[in-house]
Amino acid sequence: MLVFPGRIVGRTVIILAALPRNQLMRVRLLSLLLLPMMLAGCATVSTSPVETPQAQAARSLAAEGKFRESAQAWQQIADASRSPARDRALAQAADAYAQAGDSAAAQQALAQSNRRKLTGDDALRHDLVSAQALIAAGQGRAALPLLGQNRDSIPAADLARWPRLRATAFEAAGQSFDVAAETAALA
Repeated sequence: MLVFPGRIVGRTVIILAALPRNQLMRVRLLSLLLLPMMLAGCATVSTSPVETPQAQAARSLAAEGKFRESAQAWQQIADASRSPARDRALAQAADAYAQAGDSAAAQQALAQSNRRKLTGDDALRHDLVSAQALIAAGQGRAALPLLGQNRDSIPAADLARWPRLRATAFEAAGQSFDVAAETAALA
């Protein structure tokens, strides 16, 4: 039986003495080089998109209540962008069109965007506009899954609109108790 002196790390025995001297140096050098790379791999990287001046202008138009102009600005951003930035801009355009009262243009913008490529507020915005269209078509029950988010995950800008849409969807689905609960939440 051969026994090699080694170092015990946890339950693992690292056998270093069995290696020739040049290989031992390579192992040590390799471990020193790999450690920073492994630590760098654990770092978090921000994936949030940087907002362009055009997007800031479109947002400010919506904040001023100029929803149609905002929608057109988002549409121009979408036309000049590639996915996923295009899908985010189309979701914003659909939302602005819906707030301007142009449901046909909102639906057209939604149809061009890919919901699966959206995350966070953009996905929520897509769901809100889709739910609004379903409610308008008398399909409140179909709109309810799109409005099933937790209240804490709703951005402040949509916090007033979301429970109103839920109440309207519950009403269209004939669920009067849930309408009362959502209406109470509005107060």
